[in-house]
Amino acid sequence: MAHWKRKYWQTRKAFKQELYEIVKDNPVYVPMIAETYVASKLRTHIHKIWWMARNHNDFLQEYNRNLMGKMLTGTDEILINLSYADERFNKYRGKIPKYLAMGDAYAIMIRVQREGWHSKHK
Repeated sequence: MAHWKRKYWQTRKAFKQELYEIVKDNPVYVPMIAETYVASKLRTHIHKIWWMARNHNDFLQEYNRNLMGKMLTGTDEILINLSYADERFNKYRGKIPKYLAMGDAYAIMIRVQREGWHSKHK
């Protein structure tokens, strides 16, 4: 693990354990985490388009004229979404970088889905 990630290790460990317990008991969190993950990937994709468009003036002008300001993604910050659903997650806001929290939440979501699938197919 990279040395800069170590400073978040204890906080992330507590976050993942708490999130796992909540998601395992309440599967409604699964689609919320999945939609937040998709929104974060779409926002990254749009930012890459903007970055590439700076070298193509005609495309940039057309984009600005027709699409600028019409962001199609929802909120892409998992800790904000989790805080709305459960106030216990407020304590992690600002303590874990949002991209690490998103990765941890996505991993928990996948784990809970697989455990649910395996328990139904034994």
